[in-house]
Amino acid sequence: MKLLTVAILCIITGNGAFAQSPDLAQIPDLVETWRQIVAFYPRHEAGDGEMRTRELIRQRLALLGVTTVERGFADFDGAHSFSRVIEATFPGMRRDRLVIAVPLNHQYGAERDRDGAIGLAAALQLAAVLAGNPPPVTVSLLFLGAEREPLPGYPLGSRLYVAGLVADRPTAVLYLDLQRPGDPLVLDTAARAAVAPAWLLQTLGAALDATGVDFDAQPIRSQIRRIGLARDPAIAPFLQADTAAIGIRSESRPGERPAELTLQPVEALLDGLERLIAGFTDGIPTGWDRHYVFFQFGNRIYVLGEQLYLMIFLGLIAAVLFYALAFRHRAERYARTMLRNIWSVPAVYLLLFVLLLAATAAIERFLDLRSYPGLWRHQPLLFFCVKLSMTVFLFSLSMLPLRRTLLASTSSFYSASALVVLFVGIATLAVVHISFSYYFLWAFLWAFLFAVVPKRALKVVCLAVAPLPLLYGAWFVYTSGEYSTGRILLLSPIGGNLLFALLMLPFLLMLLRLDFLVRHPRLGRRSFVLQLTASVAALCTAGLGLAIVQYQPYGEHAPQPITLRETISLIDNSRRLDVRSNGKPLQSVPLRIGERTVIWSGSPLELPFDDQRPPLTIERRSSAFLERNRLQYTVSSATELYTVEVEILSTDSLLLYDANLPVSMGAGGQQATVFVGVLPPDPFTIDVTVPDLVRGNLLLRATSRRLSEDVVVTRPDLRIEATELLIRAQDDL
Repeated sequence: MKLLTVAILCIITGNGAFAQSPDLAQIPDLVETWRQIVAFYPRHEAGDGEMRTRELIRQRLALLGVTTVERGFADFDGAHSFSRVIEATFPGMRRDRLVIAVPLNHQYGAERDRDGAIGLAAALQLAAVLAGNPPPVTVSLLFLGAEREPLPGYPLGSRLYVAGLVADRPTAVLYLDLQRPGDPLVLDTAARAAVAPAWLLQTLGAALDATGVDFDAQPIRSQIRRIGLARDPAIAPFLQADTAAIGIRSESRPGERPAELTLQPVEALLDGLERLIAGFTDGIPTGWDRHYVFFQFGNRIYVLGEQLYLMIFLGLIAAVLFYALAFRHRAERYARTMLRNIWSVPAVYLLLFVLLLAATAAIERFLDLRSYPGLWRHQPLLFFCVKLSMTVFLFSLSMLPLRRTLLASTSSFYSASALVVLFVGIATLAVVHISFSYYFLWAFLWAFLFAVVPKRALKVVCLAVAPLPLLYGAWFVYTSGEYSTGRILLLSPIGGNLLFALLMLPFLLMLLRLDFLVRHPRLGRRSFVLQLTASVAALCTAGLGLAIVQYQPYGEHAPQPITLRETISLIDNSRRLDVRSNGKPLQSVPLRIGERTVIWSGSPLELPFDDQRPPLTIERRSSAFLERNRLQYTVSSATELYTVEVEILSTDSLLLYDANLPVSMGAGGQQATVFVGVLPPDPFTIDVTVPDLVRGNLLLRATSRRLSEDVVVTRPDLRIEATELLIRAQDDL
C-alpha cells in the first residue's frame, strides 16, 4: 500500500513537472534572435538559408512547448514552390482568431540589411510572450514561404493559407513585413476593390499610438488601391477572401539609410501588438464598413463612416438650401442666370479639355525629341507642374477675349456654375465610390463660402483653400512612385484629360468670378486677375520647362542602369547576348566577355556556343506498364536556376495519369503546363505518367540571374543593374 501511494505521488509530481510553463529565461532576446537569423543570409525561397531559418523556428517554438503545423505546395492549384508554410497556434480564452503573418524569405538578390530578419525575430519574441501569457483570443503565428518574388501568382504562401482557411469563427490578420530595423512603418489597408474594416484600422492605430510607434497609414494610397490603380500589397489574398487584414511594413527608398540602426522602434511595435491582442477581451468584431473615409493627423486615425459621412453631406446640402430660402431673391437670380447661360459650362469644359490635350501633346513631343518616353518617371512632379501651369496659362490667355464676348457676362453665373459642377461630382462619386467624393465635398464647402462672403480678400482665401486636398493628393501620387495613376493625368490623351478637366473646371470658374470683382489698377482696362494669372503661369511654365530641358537623369555621376540578357537555345545550339535599358536608347555598348571585347549596336550579339559544356542537361528515363508510360526527366544545371517553366505538347489528345508536380491542362487537351517553381533543387525531377501511345515533346524554359560567363561594360556612364540567362531545351515524350 505504501509502495502504491509513493507511485501515485511520483506520477502526480511528474505530471505537474510536465505541466509547468516554459522557462522563458532560456529564450534569447530580440537582439540575439535577430543576429541568429541575419547569419542565415541569404534566405532565398526554398534555399539553404530559409531551411535553416525554418529549423530555428521549429526549435524555438518547441522550447516554448508550442506545436507547429507545416504545409507544402505539392497539391497547390496553379503554382508550386519548394518552400513551406509554418503555423503555430496559441489557444486563447475565445475561439476568435488573430493571425500574425510574417514572410520567411526575402526577394531574390535583396541586400543583406533589407533581408527581413527583424520581422521574423519580432514574431519569435511575440511567441515567447504569448507562451507565458495566454491571450484573450486564439493567436496564430504564420511563417509564410514563397511570398516575395515579383512573379505572377505571388504571394503564394498567403494564397495557400487562404485556400485552407475555414470561416468558422471571427478572424483578423496582421501582416508583419519588416525588412530593416529603423525604417519608417507604413500601414497597408486596401487592395483591389477591398478595404480593411474601420474597426481594425482604428484599434491598431490606437495601440501603436499608445506605445509611441510612428506610422503612416497613407489614406491616399489606400484609395488608389481600392480602384486598382496601384500594385496590390501582400494582404490582398486575405482581403479578397473577405478576411479582415492590415499590413504593417517598413518602407524606405533605395539608397536611404536610417540615421541610427536601432531596434527600439521594433520593441515599441511589439508593445503595441501586445496591447492590441490584450484589447480583444470581447472577441474580434465582425462588422465591416467598406465605404469609410479616414484621415491621419500625427499618429491619430480619424474615420468617417458611411453613415456619418452621409450625415455631413446632407447637412451641408441642408445648409445651402436654408441659405437659398433665407435669401430667396438672390437664389432666384442665381437660378435664372444658370438657366440662361447653362451652355457656357460645357463650352468652358470643352475648351479646357482641348487645352489639356495641347499640353499633353507638347509633353509627348518633348519626350520624343529626347528619345526617352520614360523620362517623366524621374521627375513626375516636375512634369505634372509643367502641364498644370501650361494649361492655366493657356486658359487665362484664352479667356481674355472670350469672357465678355462669347461667354456669360454675369459674374454670379460663374459662382453658381462652380457649385453645380461640384454637386454633380459629389453625386456621381457617391454612387461610384463614396470615399472619393470628399475631395469634391471639401471644395463644395469652400465654393459655397466663396459665393456668399462679400469681401474679395475672403474670396481669394476660399479659392486658395478649396483645391488643397486635390493638390495634396496629386503631390502624393507624383512623389510616392504611383506611376500608373500619375500617367493617367499626365499622358492619357482622352480619359485622363477629361478627368483632369473636370477636376480643374470648378476652380477656374471661381477664378473667372474673381476676375469680375477685382478692378484693374489702370482705368479703362479689364481682366486684371486673368492677366496676372496668365503672367504668373507663364513664368512658372518657362522656369519649369527650362528645368526639364536641362535635366539629365544619367551621366558619369549617375550611370544609366542596363540589363544584360543572354539566351542559350539547346534546341538549335545558339547563343545570343542582348542589352536592354528602361532609360534613354543606347546606340553602342562596348562589352568585355572573357578575354575578348565586342560592341553591341542595337541588335543581339551572336556568341559562340560550347556544346561540350551546356548550361543545362536533361536525362530522360521511361518505363512502360499496363499501356502506360512513366517518363522521368532529371534536370541538372551548371548554374543556379531562378525559374523553370515546363510545357508538354502532344500531337493527339493528352491524358496525364500522374505527376509529381502540379499540372494545368491547356485548351484543346493537347497541352499541359507543369509548375516547377522558383529556385528548384539541383538536380530536380519531372515525373509524369501518360498513355504509351502518346507522342510529343517536353519544352523547358529556365532562367538564371547569372550569365554563362562574366561580362563587363566598359563605358563609365553605364552600369549593369541586372543579368538574366534564358535557357531553352526540348526532349521527346
